[in-house]
Amino acid sequence: MDPYPGRIRPGWAVGWYFIPFANLWKPFVAMKEIWNSSFSPALSPIAPATALLGFWWAARIANNIFVIGLLRKQRRTDDIELYMTINNAMLISTVLSTIAGILFIKIMQQVSARQMDWSGTED
Repeated sequence: MDPYPGRIRPGWAVGWYFIPFANLWKPFVAMKEIWNSSFSPALSPIAPATALLGFWWAARIANNIFVIGLLRKQRRTDDIELYMTINNAMLISTVLSTIAGILFIKIMQQVSARQMDWSGTED
């Protein structure tokens, strides 16, 4: 029996990324559970998230909002100058996406290292 019955199951940890509106917070909750289970299992459901998770999630959400806004504006314009400006602004999206990706890699490296420590195995 699971001591924390409200936990997100492994399939849903991935699946939440594909559910509209829920994908705005549920993947963060899943990642927080993975982090907390790896670093403080006794406090897992109630432990606060590390700042690294918050920065990763903020970069991911900011990128999504930025891209959606630009694409909506781009779709409604016939002005080639505005179209080119919007395309150039997409570079900001690339930066945000890269930051989110780097932070995600850092998170997964730390989680993986911690889980290896728990299991007593080496790479």
